[in-house]
Amino acid sequence: ERVADVTGRRVPVFGDFALPARRPPQAAPASPPRLAVNAARLPPPWTRLQYWYEEALQRAARRYIETTPCGGVTVFTTGAAQDDAPAQRLRQRLPAGTGLCRPRTLAELERLLQDSAAVVASRLYAAILALAAGRPVVGVSSSAAVANFFGDVGLGAYHLRIPGGTAADLVRMLDGRDALAAQAAAVDLAECRAARDHVATLLWRLCRRSQLAS
Repeated sequence: ERVADVTGRRVPVFGDFALPARRPPQAAPASPPRLAVNAARLPPPWTRLQYWYEEALQRAARRYIETTPCGGVTVFTTGAAQDDAPAQRLRQRLPAGTGLCRPRTLAELERLLQDSAAVVASRLYAAILALAAGRPVVGVSSSAAVANFFGDVGLGAYHLRIPGGTAADLVRMLDGRDALAAQAAAVDLAECRAARDHVATLLWRLCRRSQLAS
């Protein structure tokens, strides 16, 4: 809004400063290990793809429970109201004990991710905050923004595009525990940092011009 006031035109919001500025915590996630699964409503027309997407999440979550001693799953949203129905449907299809988190604050969402062993992200901020918390993350989405983010940080191999991939591909990603554990070494934030610094410089110049003009 401040930039729009200075320039006299709308400014698109295209980046996030949180990820490059944070250092992943060293503390291990809570035990027993839980998988955090981000459920979302896909953009319309969505009926067929939505069914396939929820089926893929359900299969991956069940596989995690079956192969992880004492492991569990928490289905969550990033606060978008349209995601509530998919999240509740997914939870109902999973075993008793599956959690449901519809966070009311950013801090609540961050705590959930920090306490998770791994994250399946469908929304951009689920992926950003999972990486900021130092947690392995797999992306599943029809969103170009999510796909581009995974590519920009060097994790393109950990994103499943809808349509295009299969439920088996998602299960295989989560089954690759060694690869997930080594994911942090593959993260490259150079492009994010460069974009952050460039935008910060532009904002400083615009605000400086505004101050001089007044």
